[in-house]
Amino acid sequence: MENSPAAADSPDLRLRWSDGYYVQTQVVLNKFDLFAGWGIVRIFLTDLDKNQPWNSAIKNQMGINAGVVYNMTPNVHFDLEYFRAADTWYLGESQVLNCGAFGMTFNW
Repeated sequence: MENSPAAADSPDLRLRWSDGYYVQTQVVLNKFDLFAGWGIVRIFLTDLDKNQPWNSAIKNQMGINAGVVYNMTPNVHFDLEYFRAADTWYLGESQVLNCGAFGMTFNW
């Protein structure tokens, strides 16, 4: 992470502890590929953060995805997918992004 309020407290700029988990899977069914995944990064407060209850640091960032690929030929693939990103802060603020995509890939 870059040196920002998400990565370090202020003014001491002590790095916050963090951890993360990620799972992705795919199943192939004849001409279709089904996929889904989930991941999260959690940020833990420093002692300075705990003594400044008015300062809301990022708590976690979570994402999920799912989709299907239709393999029309070995070189032409159509993809439909969905992604959801959700961020949460320690004082209860949250932000959610939902997006979808459709596209074609041609391998030559």
